[in-house]
Amino acid sequence: MDGIVTNALCVRSVDYLDSKTLLTLCTIEKGKINAVIRGAKSEKSKLRFAASLLCFGEYVLAERGGYYTVTNCALTEGFYEVRKDLPRLYSAFAVAELLDKLTVEHADISEYVYEGLDALKGIAYKTDPLLSLLKFLVKALEFSGFPLSLKKCMTCGAPVYRGYIDVSRGGGVCLKCQSLESDAVDPATYGLLYALTYGTEIPNGVGERHFFEGIHIVYKFISAYADVKINSVSQLIKLLAT
Repeated sequence: MDGIVTNALCVRSVDYLDSKTLLTLCTIEKGKINAVIRGAKSEKSKLRFAASLLCFGEYVLAERGGYYTVTNCALTEGFYEVRKDLPRLYSAFAVAELLDKLTVEHADISEYVYEGLDALKGIAYKTDPLLSLLKFLVKALEFSGFPLSLKKCMTCGAPVYRGYIDVSRGGGVCLKCQSLESDAVDPATYGLLYALTYGTEIPNGVGERHFFEGIHIVYKFISAYADVKINSVSQLIKLLAT
């Protein structure tokens, strides 16, 4: 195939002029790039799928003056299963939104992309989609340079295994040091976050409510430390809270 060939995940798709769509592609080989695709809004277009959010495929790009145009695409995975229910859909959109907002152009983001694809597979095909999203949120926080700190109290240094997490102090705090700004956390949720952060075994007995609580907590850290708002996560939290 003529042109630049790259494996890319479409994380943003916006109508652009009459017949064009502007895509944000997180690629394994070339980092994050913006590219225009022509005619994809037509139902008869053979490249309509390539302009869809969450499309992962082998994109062929033409470059001119630093601008990219999609000329072809071979679909690898569309993650269509996420459209079967709202929690999966919002979770998948959250992964795409995080990839878009936490990455920059002209940087190696291949590890981000691989982690995102792994999360999307879990969200689409596994029985616990919220766990797959939570894993990605924890990893995204780590990639941003602000990993959770859950082994010792952020104030006094005493071991912390359960109890309280304080966003303003960057991690876990003990009973003695907790304040009005600290979130009381279910011990099972604390153990879950600990396991995902440090790569230990996930404790028995955790379920959807712990995944939800974990998502809520980690998103607070992402909002505070990575300084981004992820609308899809906010919508998911509202949905699951009802």
